[in-house]
Amino acid sequence: MQPMHIHVVPLPGHRWTQSMESFAKTVSDWPGMYFEMDGSFVWVRGSNSDASRSQIDGMLYDRNESIEYFDLKGTATKDSWLELFNAILGKTSKTCNLDELDENLRVHTVSRGEYKSVRQFIQTIDGI
Repeated sequence: MQPMHIHVVPLPGHRWTQSMESFAKTVSDWPGMYFEMDGSFVWVRGSNSDASRSQIDGMLYDRNESIEYFDLKGTATKDSWLELFNAILGKTSKTCNLDELDENLRVHTVSRGEYKSVRQFIQTIDGI
């Protein structure tokens, strides 16, 4: 796993309807999730000795009762990224539908300045 710095945004011309408070409610009880009501959070999965340890540090930005975008940094498994993307859509299920994710959000890789679909981003995690 390599460290990532990404922005997660809605598709052009669209807005998410979820508020910061509803996102907080979705993720606050996750093991290893530390969420502050200023929009910042840290999510750690696994132990320091675990090869699949994930840590995502995030900041969400909202306006007029809806989330505008997420600034995310971390080293995480594809399952962790997908679970977080699912929560961005307000889904509590761990089952992710890549088509639905691609229809509602996109990923901006900060280091490369490229926009990718969720599917394309997940492929970079797999090293494909």
